[in-house]
Amino acid sequence: MWRPARRRRHGNRLKVTPAQEIAARPAEINERKRARGWEVDLMIGAGQQGVLLVAVERQSRMVGCRALESKEAAVVERALAAMLSREAVLSLTYDRGLEWMRHGAIAAAFGAESYFCLPCHGWQKRCVENMNGLRRRYLPKGDSFPCEEMDHAWLRGVDAERNGRPETGERGVDLKTSHPAFPDTLRQPVPLET
Repeated sequence: MWRPARRRRHGNRLKVTPAQEIAARPAEINERKRARGWEVDLMIGAGQQGVLLVAVERQSRMVGCRALESKEAAVVERALAAMLSREAVLSLTYDRGLEWMRHGAIAAAFGAESYFCLPCHGWQKRCVENMNGLRRRYLPKGDSFPCEEMDHAWLRGVDAERNGRPETGERGVDLKTSHPAFPDTLRQPVPLET
């Protein structure tokens, strides 16, 4: 027996209310002329087993990563505040995921501007999406990485390897690495309260 397709109702869904669209992000951040502009994202393991918070500074391409116990907004907020120092952040760029519901509190804690990609346009934060692709070499898409099993020393080693790698720019090889540009930007991982 044929039945008409049901319509989904999206009217009552939770939505992130962006402070500013990515189009409002200053040109000096977009062109990587100003430091301390960060793009942040989450990587989710197979079967929702494991969450990694990834942050990339646009100019230096300095990267930091933290294993999380969940992708709840409060957990993500605490982890980002523990991972980056206030002095290292002038702006943060997010996608529209519900994990960024507390973007106002995050921006206030850092004294930073918040920018959001358009809906379904995660590719607009190219730096962190590219870094997630590179990180998938170590954590393939079919793998799960539960927080309690994640080795934080191993994650720091992956970040150190990435931060020490010379950058290949649009005009060829640029031999500077991201590590000297921000030597003390990222803090050491601290256990999260549950």
